[in-house]
Amino acid sequence: MLSKTITLRVPATFEGSRDAATSVREFLNQLSVRPGHAARFELVVAESVDNIASHARCDEDGVVDISVVAGREALRIVISDDATASDTDVLKNFMSPPETHDEHSEGGRGIQLIRRIMDKVVYTREHDRNVLTMSAKLDGGGL
Repeated sequence: MLSKTITLRVPATFEGSRDAATSVREFLNQLSVRPGHAARFELVVAESVDNIASHARCDEDGVVDISVVAGREALRIVISDDATASDTDVLKNFMSPPETHDEHSEGGRGIQLIRRIMDKVVYTREHDRNVLTMSAKLDGGGL
């Protein structure tokens, strides 16, 4: 089976986050992705865009581009924005295995949640854009 893709552009706001998450959930439901998987991936999208709205944009206007590719066995989510580059040292700490992350730190819980849901999470800076690429297996085929 060929993979299916949805591409979205939403404002870097909490409302944009909600709209993106709803669109992704509807897309995955149309593809008959298991409800539990769809709910987790919806949460990943919402948390990612929320992080951009609250940390990267801080009341600035901006947009977030989202691409979700669903294949027979895996799902890939790419979220990008043109905000100031993220502090890669801080991100590496939050993306490190949970046993090495400071549980009492004020931030990073959203990224830790994303890490627990997704099999792979990678942050890069490409062409003046922050790019978060995430992937996860769809146990049992999902589609």
